[in-house]
Amino acid sequence: MAALVDVDARTISRWEKNETLIRPETAKLIVEKLLIPHQVLHNLNSSNPKPLRSGLIKEAARILPELNLVLHDPSGFYTGHINVLPLRFSSYRKIKNREMEEGSLNLSDLTGDLAASPLVFYFYSLYADSLANSYYLMNRLLSYFIEKKFKDYVFAGITYRKNKIEILREMGLKVIWQDKSATGKLAGATFMEGNLDMLLFGKMA
Repeated sequence: MAALVDVDARTISRWEKNETLIRPETAKLIVEKLLIPHQVLHNLNSSNPKPLRSGLIKEAARILPELNLVLHDPSGFYTGHINVLPLRFSSYRKIKNREMEEGSLNLSDLTGDLAASPLVFYFYSLYADSLANSYYLMNRLLSYFIEKKFKDYVFAGITYRKNKIEILREMGLKVIWQDKSATGKLAGATFMEGNLDMLLFGKMA
């Protein structure tokens, strides 16, 4: 396999140990030469340790379609996604206080009341196979908050990658807690919260 996709055995070992992600150009070779579906590779690249329950993202997309998107290229191949869950504040507090894991969320933890105060936008996952698609998804995310101008909301979630922690800090979020299990480019599970007002409007609402 290493020879087919032009990487060395150590790289494959790092993939297996979840120490590094499969680069988009390498993923393309794996799809073409080994006929492995792109979605399978995406699942391997995912750092979320426990998937959400069946139907949760589908319901989140029904409530909040603007922030639950799947991208495909002109050939129909998967190229990225964003999943943001509209959580009940009580459920969000349980995750923040470590009384519940995000993998235990169910449909009753979502809310369709987008007039609630405070609103909770829980970022579960964002992935793109290229810089251009990353920019596109981030633009959709930020444009939504610019348009809505929410007065009282929380943007929060758990990330597992060191570079995402720094990006989210720059966006105005702060670390609430972090597990001490970092390895390579991966951090321990890191819960972050805040809002995007300073980034988008130069001031807090």
